[in-house]
Amino acid sequence: MTQINAPSLVGAPLATSSARVRTDRLFYPLAGILLMAIALIGFSDFYFHGRAFPNRPLTPPIRMLLIVHGIAQLGWLLLIVLQPALVAGRSLKMHMRIGRVGAIFALLLVTMGYFVGVGAARANPPELELFGMKPPQFLYVPLMTITIFGAMVALAVWQRKRPEIHRSLMLMGTIAAMSAAMGRIQWLNDFFAASVWFRVFGPVHSSVTLGLLLLAVRCLMIRRFDKWLAISLTAMSAVFVVMHQVSATGAWQGVARFLMG
Repeated sequence: MTQINAPSLVGAPLATSSARVRTDRLFYPLAGILLMAIALIGFSDFYFHGRAFPNRPLTPPIRMLLIVHGIAQLGWLLLIVLQPALVAGRSLKMHMRIGRVGAIFALLLVTMGYFVGVGAARANPPELELFGMKPPQFLYVPLMTITIFGAMVALAVWQRKRPEIHRSLMLMGTIAAMSAAMGRIQWLNDFFAASVWFRVFGPVHSSVTLGLLLLAVRCLMIRRFDKWLAISLTAMSAVFVVMHQVSATGAWQGVARFLMG
């Protein structure tokens, strides 16, 4: 009579479950590495040559602010890679300690982001067009993305005891801010330039695309639908759609000109 090995019968589901947990923990560090790579590509003129896009000198009135902001942004992206890696490695106490540093980085980025956005709009020639928009209209892009970033990071800190919400908000808030880097990748702009996607989401369309791709990868890796990542993506996308339409109104022009002085 053939003997049935009982441990092998229960071991297979346990092994599958263990492998799924490991895959779940890998997603966020890998997503962080991807965002870091996108930032280095998009801001390659800045990080590798000390120049603004496209290969021009940094805007003199805000040169030092741009440098500090760029360094702080790189620091944040390093944390986006490090923090989930610490969780994956079960170094939760270190994760919580470094989280306090992350909160300071986020506050710096939000504060400087407003000054960089307004300063660039003031310094740019009035006739300059970015994505078909003059500086006052385009000002909505940096102000909107840094506001979404700040709001989602603040909510993530508030929900830090609920990991599924905390990590989703951290990732999507960072993706919202990545539109500046992706907007400097020319082939992406060329690909979406005349598309419905651009008409709906405007210059930040690439953040929505990246969010959708990462949501799809996440769901495939964990073999279920990630509700909180989808909710974060939907909220970000909805703000993008509304603000793209608002930016073309006289009301926004008035707000922008007031901010620009």
